[in-house]
Amino acid sequence: MIIKQKGQDVHNIAESNITEFIAFCKFTSLKNTLLNYCKFKTQGFHVFDIFKVLFFTVFKLRNFWRLSVSDNSSIPFARDTAYRFLNSPFHRWRFFLAKIAKTAVRFCSALTSILL
Repeated sequence: MIIKQKGQDVHNIAESNITEFIAFCKFTSLKNTLLNYCKFKTQGFHVFDIFKVLFFTVFKLRNFWRLSVSDNSSIPFARDTAYRFLNSPFHRWRFFLAKIAKTAVRFCSALTSILL
């Protein structure tokens, strides 16, 4: 559940977090990791572009279906593309999430470790 703070514009949430997302992508090498575990796409939109749109729908406080059926939708691909991407049996989501989580835990443990 996402709690909206007072004075927070829903449409500017994703735009304000782009720099943080780019820094996170560089730190975790998200694009390369995604391509390693989700590389069985042969045509159409790039895997990382689909993932990026799906990731930012969370920050727009809507689900993907609601954004795709709206009149002013900025999603460049059809709903079927996203659903096929998410439900593909060739994508190894558990390994992908484990790799990203491992990187994040290493980063946090380095920050919280106490040196004597």
